[in-house]
Amino acid sequence: MIDLEQLSKASSKVEKNYDLQLITTLLMHGSELKKEAEVRIPSIKGVYRYWWRSLQHDISAEKLLEMEKQLFGGATSGKENRGNKSIVTLTNTNLTDRLQMKVCPHKQTRFSSPGIKSGEEFTINLLVNKKDENSLTMFDSYLQIMFMLSGFGQRSRRGAGALQLKKHNWTTIGDFQSELKNLLTLVKKDVYFTFPSDRAKSCILECQRNTSNHPILTGVWIGRPFENDEIARTSISEAGHEANPGGKKQFLGSAKPRQASPLHGTVRKIGHQYYPIISEVITGKDMNSKYIDARNKFLDWLGVRL
Repeated sequence: MIDLEQLSKASSKVEKNYDLQLITTLLMHGSELKKEAEVRIPSIKGVYRYWWRSLQHDISAEKLLEMEKQLFGGATSGKENRGNKSIVTLTNTNLTDRLQMKVCPHKQTRFSSPGIKSGEEFTINLLVNKKDENSLTMFDSYLQIMFMLSGFGQRSRRGAGALQLKKHNWTTIGDFQSELKNLLTLVKKDVYFTFPSDRAKSCILECQRNTSNHPILTGVWIGRPFENDEIARTSISEAGHEANPGGKKQFLGSAKPRQASPLHGTVRKIGHQYYPIISEVITGKDMNSKYIDARNKFLDWLGVRL
């Protein structure tokens, strides 16, 4: 017997699958925070929206909010506010683990949290309303950009939770840069950036100007390679400690007051080695000399050539 409800749902969406591999330990948790780590789609969707916002240049806060509601749906109820929702769902909902992993691997402390070890694989689906099928390329491109630049879960800006699409088999830094440029071109954002080709320096993307009142992507650097994922993750964690010590005003994130770091340090496998990928998401007004000094110290620690 045909299930008309399922048939209706199936025909109302277009779908694209993404096979992913964990490059570094994932510290992502649900209700069982102290007992179990799990891949949580609400967390991934939140990161997805964040990276979309980071690429919206020259837009007022009001316009940005309206566009976000239109594409991803708003928090309020009512048909008029739901917009054209991009719904990301997990295929493998059984990816959980209770292994205790170091939260700050550079520290000689026992502070740990449940985590999912590197090497694990899972798949997510991107579902878009059938009537918005023409937007699938846009949603897909933003999702792939996220999977190139972002980490996920706890300590995601300091090397943990690095996910890599299995189809992303880059052999050189140039391959990585070309892929990123192509994706930005597909969403018509390449015009805001230059893509330096000078390999004597480590910057692969640079924003031409930043006058935005909300944080936007302003730079991407690639550090020196490491032989395995754990050394790469530990080095990013060390860089944060060295460039952003406590006891004084911190410019690369702080616990009190709560402030996220403008620098996203994650890891990707290029060839047979593991590279730190550092992305800067910041407002123009926060780009002051003290921040830049701290940023450059962070980058230098990871072998970035400025």
